[in-house]
Amino acid sequence: MVNLSRSEIIRSHPIGNRLDGFRSKYSSHWKDQEDSNDDREGLRQVLLALFPTLQSLDVVQALPSRRGNRDLLNDLAPLYLSIVFDSFDAVRLRPLLDAVLNNEFDELIWNTVYDAVSESTPPPRPISSFQQTSMRP
Repeated sequence: MVNLSRSEIIRSHPIGNRLDGFRSKYSSHWKDQEDSNDDREGLRQVLLALFPTLQSLDVVQALPSRRGNRDLLNDLAPLYLSIVFDSFDAVRLRPLLDAVLNNEFDELIWNTVYDAVSESTPPPRPISSFQQTSMRP
C-alpha cells in the first residue's frame, strides 16, 4: 500500500462543487453576521448543516486521523456531537466556517478541519455516583 501525504490525498479527492449548495444557502446570511459573535444558536445551526456535508465527502475516509482513530471521519464525530449538544467552542470552529464560505482552496479547508479536531478535547466524564463500601468479613 502506498502511503500518500495529506496534501496528495486532498489533491486526489477534490471537493469540487460539493460545498456549493451549502455555500449558496448560508453564505449571504452568515456574511451579514460576520462581525457578530452574539448569534451562537445561528452559528450552531449553520455548523449542524456543515458537518454532515463535510462528513459525506469521500476524502474524510482517506485522510488520516489526527487523534489516533481510523480516519478523519472518526475524528469529526465527537466534534459534531459537541455542536449537537451545544458544547462547542465557537472561536475554534469559526475559521472552518469562514474557509468554507469564502470558497478557500481545499487544502486550507482541510487544514482548518484538522485544527478544529486537534484542539477539541473529549467531554468530561461524569463522576461516578456509586459509593464503594468495604465488605465486612
